[in-house]
Amino acid sequence: INPHGDLAAMTEYYTLLSPNGILILGTPQLDKEFGLVESNRRRLYNPERMSILIKGFEKLGEVMYNSTELADRFQKPVGTVMFKYPMQRQPVWILRKMIHELPLLLEDNKILGKEIQANEQTSKDVLFTRPPLESIINKTTYSVTGDVSWLLDFSVVGFPKCGTTTMMETLRTNETFVLEKERCDLTANRSEMLAESLYTEAPPDPHLKRGITCPQDLENHYSHWSYAKRYHKTKLIIMIRHPIKWFQSFYNFRVREYYPRTMPETHTMTKGCFKGMQGVCADRANFHDFL
Repeated sequence: INPHGDLAAMTEYYTLLSPNGILILGTPQLDKEFGLVESNRRRLYNPERMSILIKGFEKLGEVMYNSTELADRFQKPVGTVMFKYPMQRQPVWILRKMIHELPLLLEDNKILGKEIQANEQTSKDVLFTRPPLESIINKTTYSVTGDVSWLLDFSVVGFPKCGTTTMMETLRTNETFVLEKERCDLTANRSEMLAESLYTEAPPDPHLKRGITCPQDLENHYSHWSYAKRYHKTKLIIMIRHPIKWFQSFYNFRVREYYPRTMPETHTMTKGCFKGMQGVCADRANFHDFL
């Protein structure tokens, strides 16, 4: 329950409704018979929390919405994930606005929201325990032996000359930690090197979001495997660009970098990459193939 989210929304509905106005509310909850309601894995309300959420309303009744199509509806409930499940149970409550002194309700919700937020923050601090480095990385065999998914929150994975460096610098804030320079350890199948750097170089703050950038990750099968198996919680940030402007920029970059040696003529680069092209070829502009 977020003072700026759920509570704020319910307070707004209360304000908008006329006296005795009716609110029909989908309420993903804990279900004794079926366990967790799969239609909304991030927001599950137990009865105690529901009583907080509907403060100012009287519950008139409840119906159980059973459907396998809940997540496919265009107007899906807020927060519903776009997956299909064998059975989804969506309790729907019929609520009536009770007559309250609105300023008092607003102030109550504001205070309550702050208390909830503080309690949840404390719970996060208590729940997170950083495991020892040796429990996730074996330095003798240079291999990953434990869960490293929590070490990497986001990654700028492509494409070269599409603004990845600018994006990396933009993401450096007081709420994030981004490793210096490009880190393409995953393209060489070196997950343990990346994990060790993230563990040792980033401050041990559980609320800090850790990130890297490697413009080649999307084009490399080792990286694909690592993100799927070891960093499956990582959010991938993908930068793309007009293919012709991309080619011009990349070619000119290589001309400057490669000097005094010369780059091949551009008409020879209309297909795949070959030796001497320094990674510049038209095939790499087919971003959709890699995506």
